Amino acid sequence: MRVPVIRNVTVTTANQSQSWALDKVQTNAHIAFFYIECVCNAWFTLEILVRFISSPNKCEFVKSSVNIIDYIATMSFYIDLILQKYASHVENADILEFFSIIRIMRLFKLTRHSSGLKILIQTFRASAKELTLLVFFLVLGIVIFASLVYYAERIQTNPHNDFNSIPLGLWP
Repeated sequence: MRVPVIRNVTVTTANQSQSWALDKVQTNAHIAFFYIECVCNAWFTLEILVRFISSPNKCEFVKSSVNIIDYIATMSFYIDLILQKYASHVENADILEFFSIIRIMRLFKLTRHSSGLKILIQTFRASAKELTLLVFFLVLGIVIFASLVYYAERIQTNPHNDFNSIPLGLWP
C-alpha cells in the first residue's frame, strides 16, 4: 500500500569508474489514500462548522471535551499538510508523525454512543489508584530485570553485546 521514492545515485566503483545505482529513499502512502483522507477531513470540517452554527450555546459548544477532540484532530490534518509542504526538507521531522497520530483521538468520540465504553471509562476512573499501583509495580519489575540483564551481559565477554546501558535492556 506504500509507494517507494527512488532516486538515481552516482557511485564510484573500485576501479575508479563512475556508475549509477537506484536508491530507495523513503516510502509514501498511495495517492488514493491521500485523496480519501482529504475528503474525510473536509467532511469533518463541514460537520464541525454545521454543528457550531446550529448549536444554541456557542460557548458551551467550544468548551465541550468531545468538540475539543474534534478541533485538535481536524486541525492536525491541516497543520500536517502545511508542514509537509513547507518543512518537508527537515531531517528527522518526527513532528509530522505526531500530527498523524493525533487524528486517532477521534476514536474517543465513540464513547458517547457506546454504553459499554462508558462503563469501561467509569471503571477506570473508580479504580485509578489500583491501576496506578499496578503500573508502578510493573515498571519497577521491568527496571529490575533490565538491570539484571545489563549486568549479566556485562560480566561475560561478548563482542556482540547490544546492552550498552540499562535503558537498552528495557526493550531487548
